[in-house]
Amino acid sequence: MAAYIECSEFDFSVRRWPFLLADCMGCVADPMCCEQAGGLLRVASGNVGLVDFLEIFVFGIYARVQNDIRRAKVIVDVGANVGFFAIYASAINPDAQIHSFEPFPDNLTQLKRNLLLNVSRCIHSHPQAVSDKTGVTTLYFTPGDDSGMQP
Repeated sequence: MAAYIECSEFDFSVRRWPFLLADCMGCVADPMCCEQAGGLLRVASGNVGLVDFLEIFVFGIYARVQNDIRRAKVIVDVGANVGFFAIYASAINPDAQIHSFEPFPDNLTQLKRNLLLNVSRCIHSHPQAVSDKTGVTTLYFTPGDDSGMQP
């Protein structure tokens, strides 16, 4: 049984909290789902991104920019992590072209998994970091903490 996120005019709330927590701890494989008029929005945390998921879908940190998201033709998601913002934005504006940049391989794999769960979305993943300089650099990270990687 999956955790469900209920959507009412893009006001997200979670049902079945135990399943959400079990998924985020890697104990179940079912995707979390959001029922909305246009179909089902699905996200699978894969033991990554619980804080991001809660911030976006439960605490609504992007609610104040929903009108900007609705009007946008192109959205750039820098440091996309596992793709929760891109999926959220595509649910609000399915016509926008969304470009998600994520250099960390594990996050990129999960981002692509989340995009496959939402086939009809116009989200393009890019396995690159974004910087004010061109070139190649080393990406440093702390195992178990994907929140503050630095090139």
